[in-house]
Amino acid sequence: AIAAAEAALARIAADPIAAFRFSSLSQRRFAESFHKFREVYLRAGNQAGKTHVAAHYFVALMRGCGSLDGVSLPLLGTPVSGLVLAHGREMSKESVIKAVRIAVGEWPHHLEKIGNAIAAIWVKPNASKSDDWTTWSAVRFFVEDGQSVEGMRLDFAWADEPPKWDLWYSLRMRGRPNRPFLRGITATPLDKKRWKPLKEDFKGCEWPKGKDGKVEIRLSVYDNKALSAEHLAIVQADSAGPLQEAKLLGEYVDLTGTNPFDAKGLKVWLERC
Repeated sequence: AIAAAEAALARIAADPIAAFRFSSLSQRRFAESFHKFREVYLRAGNQAGKTHVAAHYFVALMRGCGSLDGVSLPLLGTPVSGLVLAHGREMSKESVIKAVRIAVGEWPHHLEKIGNAIAAIWVKPNASKSDDWTTWSAVRFFVEDGQSVEGMRLDFAWADEPPKWDLWYSLRMRGRPNRPFLRGITATPLDKKRWKPLKEDFKGCEWPKGKDGKVEIRLSVYDNKALSAEHLAIVQADSAGPLQEAKLLGEYVDLTGTNPFDAKGLKVWLERC
């Protein structure tokens, strides 16, 4: 039994895309929506599987796979070039880069580093016969402040958590001429300053109709069939607090004004006296 389990794990590591299975209907809708919409916003709770599904989807595009767990993928050709946005370098390392590396597994790839930080991952397309990693598909990881996207030409862009909005506007123009440019946002709406422009931009874009080439899909932690009942109970208990509906259900939560006696408010009052 142990040998069989080890063999199964080895097969998954060798080709995570072939082994991938959607753990919710909303995850499947995320993948299906790119055939109809240019931009897909997956608004989700924590541990609902939003980063996991996006990482596998975009790695499958980089490899030129025809499908992901039975969902056909757009024919972009390979190699492709993509970009991932994250709020900070440590967050990127522990979240989105980790998820992409899991989706790549032991498939031929190359890590491009700046110091100890991973700046890009190059992935060998299925049809490639070259061992020169500079000819493979690539995804670059950008921290929002300090890096410019001007002049880039991309096949896909992915924001893990609500993006800095002026940067996302700029990214929308970074596609290649006469080619699809797929854009995904996977986010838990915790900070109003971050989610407010996202909410306004996707107003009226609810699945399945969407609007203006964009669609918003909802995903709660309870939709994730990969989580056991025991783990869900722990997540529910640990999420207790004013942001619980955002953490579990992906609901927009506005805490503005909930504590009128904070230090900033008292300073304003003092200056009026």
